[in-house]
Amino acid sequence: MFVALLVAASVSFTTSQSFRFSDKLTGQPALAYVVYNFQGQRLNPAHPVSYDATPLAVVRSDETGRVTIPASFHVHLPFPVETHPSLRIALIYAPRQHNALGSVGAGTRPNVFEYDRTERRAAIVDVSDRPLEWQGTLMNLPFVLHHIVLQPVNADERLKAEDPESAALTRELIGHFRQEYEMFLARYRDVPRSMPVMPAGMTEEEARRWKQMVDKDLGQRPTWGPEIERLFRGELKSLTEIEANLR
Repeated sequence: MFVALLVAASVSFTTSQSFRFSDKLTGQPALAYVVYNFQGQRLNPAHPVSYDATPLAVVRSDETGRVTIPASFHVHLPFPVETHPSLRIALIYAPRQHNALGSVGAGTRPNVFEYDRTERRAAIVDVSDRPLEWQGTLMNLPFVLHHIVLQPVNADERLKAEDPESAALTRELIGHFRQEYEMFLARYRDVPRSMPVMPAGMTEEEARRWKQMVDKDLGQRPTWGPEIERLFRGELKSLTEIEANLR
């Protein structure tokens, strides 16, 4: 009886889950990549602590825009020391919409990512005509890609050996990041940068300092080209080296 209870408290099964993605403008299925893992909570009297039950993995949608997260078993420390893990989606990226800004956890983001929780369906908006949002995609992609390949030591070798599909799709994502970088510069290199939206809740003094900082930044790099190169040229070099190691 004790052994059965211990097993029930230490082993869990997660059923497969599916999501569908489409282009907001045309309604056609969207090519989408989803980076995910399974996380649980670890008992801690001071503050909540999460643990990764699985490493990050990558899946890609089929021709209907459907992405399926496969079912899996998880073994962990007995509940309540560690809870049964649940799905965590780290990134949703639609290359034709230049959009890596959506989250099924956060739900709908108007004019960016419109998500129906009941149907598990998202309409994804092309953000390439809005450089601030497109810059957000350029920021999110390398952030998650580095997490894929830096989880634990020699993760690139683990990916190739244990999850070759995720390794191949990670290479694809790095290629997409390179294309996003080049396409952004081709379109906006000489376009003046716009003033970002001031964060809410600032005091008068904080707002003054924020404006001084932004004015200085825009004065040094008034157009998008130098800013994007400053932010992402090093990321592109690093990811290109990772891409070679994943082959």
